[in-house]
Amino acid sequence: MRWFLSAFKNIFNYSGRARRAEYGWFFLTNFLIQMGVLLVIMLFFAGAFLGGVAQQGDEVSALAVGSSLVALILNLLLSLYGFIVTLVTLSLTVRRLHDLGWSGWWLLVIILAPILAMIPFVVVGLNQSQMSLDASAFVIPTLIFGAVMIALLVVQCLLFFKDGQRFDNQYGVDPKAVSTENSMTVTA
Repeated sequence: MRWFLSAFKNIFNYSGRARRAEYGWFFLTNFLIQMGVLLVIMLFFAGAFLGGVAQQGDEVSALAVGSSLVALILNLLLSLYGFIVTLVTLSLTVRRLHDLGWSGWWLLVIILAPILAMIPFVVVGLNQSQMSLDASAFVIPTLIFGAVMIALLVVQCLLFFKDGQRFDNQYGVDPKAVSTENSMTVTA
């Protein structure tokens, strides 16, 4: 939880470096939070559905309305949380790229690559008429998209598992060296 909160504290910090521990723990904690909230939302929607099914006639039960309202509010809060997490993820990824010695501008490649990989699908779709839509025309765009996604998976694995550059680099001091010095001064 310490790394998760640390990432939130640095939401607008695009300089410096982020250790892989901060990066990995942030993503794991975020995943668990989102799955927990989605589970609660699904339970409320299920309650609203079952409350509506159990009713006879045209009356809607207060339980169904209340469950739907709570689920909608939770969904809005999850959307707001998702927006904030997106901002945190952008800054954290830039700092993680810095820790590996890469420019933060590589984040644009990570973001734009899947979007650009969709262009062949659009081109093929525009060239096919409605009556003669041929599935074999989508083989090459699918291969291109698959190759881009595999490349992004490799980059994501590097971000999660590759150790950062030792010692200082052009983006800042080694975060591991800083934490080691801090622990020495606290214990001494």
